[in-house]
Amino acid sequence: MGLGSLVEQEIHLRQGQANDALHELCLALVDKAMIFHTDVQKGGNYKMTTWAWGQISNAEAMVQWHATIYRQCRKQLIALGAGEDILGKLSKLNRADLTVSATIADPNARGHRDNTLAWFWTMDLPWDSAMNDRMSEFNWLRTKVLRDRWEEELELLTLETGWTQKFFLHKEKFWSGRHMEALAVGDTGFACYSARQSQMYRDLAGTLGCTSR
Repeated sequence: MGLGSLVEQEIHLRQGQANDALHELCLALVDKAMIFHTDVQKGGNYKMTTWAWGQISNAEAMVQWHATIYRQCRKQLIALGAGEDILGKLSKLNRADLTVSATIADPNARGHRDNTLAWFWTMDLPWDSAMNDRMSEFNWLRTKVLRDRWEEELELLTLETGWTQKFFLHKEKFWSGRHMEALAVGDTGFACYSARQSQMYRDLAGTLGCTSR
């Protein structure tokens, strides 16, 4: 095998590696955009938002990793003397191309109709259909995780409501007993106070009962 054949083979391998890197880069950018769109912007509390930013950091690390691989492959292709038919498709990757926008997470979002995506989103790669399948699977999994999280939070909220209601009923019973004791010894002032306390906890328990239904 001559030197020319080896160079052509190396060019072919580097081209495939560059396309693979772009494929993985798209998935990483979609992952980052979806986390920002569903978890950061709509985070319900500090703990959830902090977790989401941690996931954003992990996704950004993957974006930079695949971007570095692509840039190295393109650099090698230039050094190997790849033709314009290859380099014309594998454009230079700029920092602005790695910016995540709402257009990636939701192309139909209001106010983003005129936003343009980076050049690699419109590339006609041989495995476009496979990438679409993976992105669909990714969106389904993220939706399922979000639904499971809501169900878990609802279950915890229901349990916490029940625990709090039982505590209020316990306090109502305690103050009702103190009220009866005060009446028995003729302590009118404490009897009035304990009656108010008992009524307050009864009302709180009743309010939680209405809320949980």
